[in-house]
Amino acid sequence: MKRRGTTAYRALLLGNPGDVPLVTVGGVPVYGDRALLQRLLPTGPLEAIEICGEPRALHVVDDAASDHPLGNRCELLGNTSPCDSLA
Repeated sequence: MKRRGTTAYRALLLGNPGDVPLVTVGGVPVYGDRALLQRLLPTGPLEAIEICGEPRALHVVDDAASDHPLGNRCELLGNTSPCDSLA
């Protein structure tokens, strides 16, 4: 998180999604700064997104060993309604 306020709790309260450099789930990077994710996952599929004007990336796969990004899943599903919101 970008430093805001005088404590870590204050930074969370005052921060916005663009302030988050990295999110991991089960030790696997899933969201964050695009350049950071590219360094952490050089061969991993990344979805480029923009959050609060900041370039970010998602690494969303059905398991950590998969090489199919979220966009491919939407194509396989025939662009059903949950995927339509990603376009």
